[in-house]
Amino acid sequence: MYRVIAETAFSACHQLRDYEGTTERLHGHNWRVVVAVEGRELSPEGYLVDFLQLQRRLETVRTRYEHELLNEIPPFDRVNPTAELLAREIAGQISDMLEAPGVHVAYVRVEEAPGCWAEYRPD
Repeated sequence: MYRVIAETAFSACHQLRDYEGTTERLHGHNWRVVVAVEGRELSPEGYLVDFLQLQRRLETVRTRYEHELLNEIPPFDRVNPTAELLAREIAGQISDMLEAPGVHVAYVRVEEAPGCWAEYRPD
C-alpha cells in the first residue's frame, strides 16, 4: 500500500451551538489540515497521485474556508463546525476530486490548535 500526504492551513472562526447548554462565543483558529490518500498501484510514471494535483485539491478546500465563519458554510449552517465534522466534510470533498483509479482518502486530520486534532478515516 502506498500513501501520499499533503497539508494546508487556513484561518477561520466558528462557534458551537448547544455547547454546555449555551452557544459558545465566536472565536477563531489557525486550522491545519493533513490529508492522506492511499492505493495499491502506482501510475506508469511511478507515482500514486501527483503532489501538485493533490495540493490543488487542497487549495480548493482551503479557499472555501479561509477567513470565513464556518457556521455559515453548508453543512455547518445546520451542524456544529467541530474539528471532527470538518475532517469528515473535507474527506468527502477530496474523495470527490480524486481521479486516479484505486486511490482513496486514508484519513483527514484537522488540527484546531497545536497538539489538538481530530482525525476522520472513511470506511
